[in-house]
Amino acid sequence: MRKSGNVIRSSSTSNSSALAKYWNKKGGLTDFDVFEILTKKYKFNVLEFGNWSNQRERTNILIDLCVGMADIFTPLFNFKHSLHIKNFGLDKRLNFAFGSRGVKGALAHFEPNTMFISIKKFRNEKAKKLSDTSSFAHEYFHALDYFVGRWIEPIKEENFLSDTWDSENITPNNPIRWQMSVLMLNYYELQVKYNPDFLKVKTKRSYWASPKECFARMSEQFVAYYTESILRISKPRNYLSESLKHYLSYPNIYMTEKVMKELYLNWIDLVDMFADVMKGKEIKPTKQTKLNI
Repeated sequence: MRKSGNVIRSSSTSNSSALAKYWNKKGGLTDFDVFEILTKKYKFNVLEFGNWSNQRERTNILIDLCVGMADIFTPLFNFKHSLHIKNFGLDKRLNFAFGSRGVKGALAHFEPNTMFISIKKFRNEKAKKLSDTSSFAHEYFHALDYFVGRWIEPIKEENFLSDTWDSENITPNNPIRWQMSVLMLNYYELQVKYNPDFLKVKTKRSYWASPKECFARMSEQFVAYYTESILRISKPRNYLSESLKHYLSYPNIYMTEKVMKELYLNWIDLVDMFADVMKGKEIKPTKQTKLNI
């Protein structure tokens, strides 16, 4: 991204002081500030933009991302780590794109081969919904699902952790895969038991019921729950996820409130394990495993 000193005024407002030293007297952040925060503080690698996005849009979308990192992801991933974990870019392994690499019919997507999270730009300026980072949490947990499965606890069957949730080869000797298996098993059992709308989707064996898609969707809903119910942040914009009300309105592909609250602690246990990976902590690796952080 271009490193200029242009001030970009944004509707983004941070509820913590994490970005205070970057927020200048004119009431905004420069595009250089945003570049520095994401690449140096949060350790993202490449920031890529499509030709159809202008400098204001690019910087504003990254400001939203920075606010989400500071006010939501930082406390979420730091239950055990005293707010020291900021390695959300996985030591320069994760990349972010806006308005490029688009996939038809998708608001955002994750590319395992390139480790890119890509968010689509809305080209219709008259559209009520503006481009934002509300799809980021969904794609970010796809990225963690893949990264940990591919590099931290690799097995021959599948790279994504969630895709081996029902494998007979997963044991407590694969601690993160084991925790993922516990989470997904409880998820499917509770959904079938308490959510008849989900059962209709599951019986069709559709994309919507696939393990890695269910994990990403449950995670974005939990991020919304954590943001609004635990942190009690009133979101002026949809940082990292949609509103909790949005998810509860679609029980066929998301969780009901009952299922969500019963699964929450299982999910938090897995998030803590992801945080250990970000910190570079060894998590009882298997013989196959070689930690790369």
